[in-house]
Amino acid sequence: MSDKPVVVYGASGYTGRLVCEYLIKLKIPFIAAGRDMGRLKAGLDTVPGLDSGDYEMVEVEHNVEALTKLLTGARAMCNMVGPFMEYGPASVKACHNAGVHYMDTTGEQDWMMWCREEFGAKFAEKNLLLSPGIAQMYTTGEIAANYALENPGLETLDMSVFWKGQPTVASTATIVQNAVLSKAHFLENNELVEWPADVGLYSLDVPGQHEPGLALPWGGTSSPIWFQNLHICLSAVILIGTVI
Repeated sequence: MSDKPVVVYGASGYTGRLVCEYLIKLKIPFIAAGRDMGRLKAGLDTVPGLDSGDYEMVEVEHNVEALTKLLTGARAMCNMVGPFMEYGPASVKACHNAGVHYMDTTGEQDWMMWCREEFGAKFAEKNLLLSPGIAQMYTTGEIAANYALENPGLETLDMSVFWKGQPTVASTATIVQNAVLSKAHFLENNELVEWPADVGLYSLDVPGQHEPGLALPWGGTSSPIWFQNLHICLSAVILIGTVI
């Protein structure tokens, strides 16, 4: 049972450590939770300002019962344990059981669709927030989508996300899950339309680059799900690697 308002699940990972750092700066008490205490301690030791934070480290089994017990008494869970389509359901179910708001950093379109279809109404009945997809990498495109919604005459938006860097093990599993194993959808006339399976890679002009980049509809991303029912046609692809 938690005596702190926020539970950061997957606190030992890159994003989890960033969340912990900002909670410390905002002076918000939190529980840093994970499935392995050794990894938790090693990860949090790298968080700036850790000594000044009001926090507790908790090792927890990844199942609904254990997570429900941990979350009881908290107000919100920040979940960084992915791939979310594989590991997310236990966390969402536990949040619903404990009456706790849920958010994560997914870009997995199928996971967002599952959350909406299976638990959207159930969370709403309890006045709880169910918010998968709070991922920094989509922020700029979603600002553009809101701009299009607020300005008559802008009806179509193509979004591309330029990804660089070395993914973690969990991120690699997510990429494989989305790019290879999951269907991708774009939003057209307020309907989710499946990307053609035989399209392959796209060649896109990238601002500031003198050569085109290769892109693929990496799971469709979270944006078409966020903006469904908001009356905009929206497609999203992700640029892979560096511009080549």
